[in-house]
Amino acid sequence: MPHQNENSMRDKASNEERGVEVLVKTRAVLDALARLGPSNIKTISAHVGEPTSSMYRLLANLVALGWVEPAVKRGEYRLGLACLRIGGQIESRLEVQDVAHNAFRRYRDPMGTWSLFVRRGTRDVCIEMRRAVHNPLRAPLPGYSLPVDSDAAPSQALLSFLVDDQFDDVVEHCRYAADSAGRQATFPHAAAMTRERVRGSGYAYDFGVTVPGVVTLCAPVFDHRGELSAAICLSGYPRELARAIERGELVDQVGKLRYVSREISKGLGHAPEDAQGDVGVGDLAEHNHEAVSAAAMQRRGETGKE
Repeated sequence: MPHQNENSMRDKASNEERGVEVLVKTRAVLDALARLGPSNIKTISAHVGEPTSSMYRLLANLVALGWVEPAVKRGEYRLGLACLRIGGQIESRLEVQDVAHNAFRRYRDPMGTWSLFVRRGTRDVCIEMRRAVHNPLRAPLPGYSLPVDSDAAPSQALLSFLVDDQFDDVVEHCRYAADSAGRQATFPHAAAMTRERVRGSGYAYDFGVTVPGVVTLCAPVFDHRGELSAAICLSGYPRELARAIERGELVDQVGKLRYVSREISKGLGHAPEDAQGDVGVGDLAEHNHEAVSAAAMQRRGETGKE
């Protein structure tokens, strides 16, 4: 028995080493194609430092995965659509995170913590955060996530501002993935009602859902194509803020939120006329309130500028 266990452990270690070796070779091939462009096996092998026989097998597997594909010229290979799509998503996410980081620093809030949420599979994930000046504890931390069908403000915004086809797909998925039968039956109607309200006002809010015990406000961010890219939040306010919103009052925090969301969208190349035709951006009163809030921030020398 001891010998069998030792052999099993050696086999396992050997398999792990081969797996790591394959990953290293895969990265080398992808790096070579990214640097060289479309290339034949001989060129790739010379660049990577591996025999052509092993390149044939590896490239065949990468083609099957969609990471590499045959180029226009016979015998050459190039990066595949799947690989380019992943790279594009990463680049897009890094871009919005960089723009948001600068905006959060520029418009740092005394009581509200800024955060940036993006959709990742069936979760809405915080990827950037800037703590409030005087209220540093109550905030969603990077890595914190929410289910896409939650009542939290980030989930409301990231669902409501999707175009119709994408909205319907997510609702249908959540309907059948919901935990309870009651939720399955009511979610489509509830999501439609929430969407109408959120798109009409241009933002979402919750009390105690995103962050326990405080109000969170959330507004969408659009990219240069006018497509939903992310959502930004201001969290940390007392319940009275939610009550003021429910009374129909125009509160400074909402104006500031929407102003900064538009600034980040502009940083991504978005112009208002580029927005999807069926995406609501709020009523005239909200636009006027944003203008007042923007003027107030400028008079204060760009709130929180460091």
